[in-house]
Amino acid sequence: MGSQLDKPDIGISQIDRKILKILLAPNGQKTTKNISTKLGIPVTTVRRRRKRLEGKFLKVQYVLDIEKFGWRRIDFFYFDKKRDGERCCQ
Repeated sequence: MGSQLDKPDIGISQIDRKILKILLAPNGQKTTKNISTKLGIPVTTVRRRRKRLEGKFLKVQYVLDIEKFGWRRIDFFYFDKKRDGERCCQ
């Protein structure tokens, strides 16, 4: 039963939370100008906060669009009845 007192203060304001929510939304408009317009705050404020949030709390990843190379992605799931299911998937 956690309360607000149990949570450490990591220095994220309500505006920071809104910026993070936009940045983490799939396929969202993520330009600083679009975030500024959506939240109704100055571009310079968004730029400064975004830089701090990206440096402190976010990891940037790149994903190769394999279809651009004419490749296909195939996912396999393998289950071996003879093995313990938990041990197999660790």
